[in-house]
Parts: sequence; C-alpha cells; structure tokens
Amino acid sequence: MFKWHALVGYWLLIGLFAVGNAILAGLLIQPWVGEYATHVYKSVLGVAFVFFASWLYSRSTRGPAAIRVAWATGLLWLLMTIAFEFLAGHYAFGNSWERLFADYRIWNGRLWALFLAATFFGPPAMAGLLAQAGKRAGW
Repeated sequence: MFKWHALVGYWLLIGLFAVGNAILAGLLIQPWVGEYATHVYKSVLGVAFVFFASWLYSRSTRGPAAIRVAWATGLLWLLMTIAFEFLAGHYAFGNSWERLFADYRIWNGRLWALFLAATFFGPPAMAGLLAQAGKRAGW
C-alpha cells in the first residue's frame, strides 16, 4: 500500500540533499578539483544517497505488495525528479533548455542519467534486498 506522505517526504529529502550537495561541492570542492571532478563527486554521492533513502523508505513499506509499491515509487520519483529538473531548472533558476538537456548527454561524461536511474531502480532494489533479508531471518 502506498504511503503518500512517505513517498513524497523521502523524495523531498533526496531533493534537499541534492541541492545541499551541489551548493557545498560548488563552494568547497570545485575550486580544488575543477568542474568535472566535482560533477562526478556530486553524482556518485547523490546516487549513494538515493539508495540510502530508498532503503529507509522501503523499511516502511514491507508486506506482500512491497515490490509492486517500490516499482511504482521509483517511477513516481523519476517523473517528479525530471519534472522538477526541467520546470524549476528553467523557470525558477533560469537555466536554458540547452543546459538542462546537456546533463542527459552521458556520452559527454555527464552522469545525471545515473542519478535518474537510481531514483527509478533504488526503491525496488532496496525492497528486494529487505524482502530477501526478511526471508532469511524468517519474517
């Protein structure tokens, strides 16, 4: 069963982390290592945090429908993230459409697609791991 408050709450937590990560990395890391290394750092840390948040979220959605709920959650997180990226990125933060689409060019070394993949696959992956752990523990 969906717990909408948890679904939205954890997505907001991921968003707050991503924004904070970007700000801190821009201020503290980029001057030392440059733009691309900072991009890699932000991407890797962001993906790790998405999986951590997915694990926390999946702990609250155990049960027979947990995997189905986790797939739906991943899809909703992905759609909300893309919508936020384009709507807020363009209209609130003033980024050009070209700049926003440039982050999707993985062949140019941009890793944003990995973050999006984590938002989609994180919840079902963590729900599956917790289900397996529960079976082993006899839950």
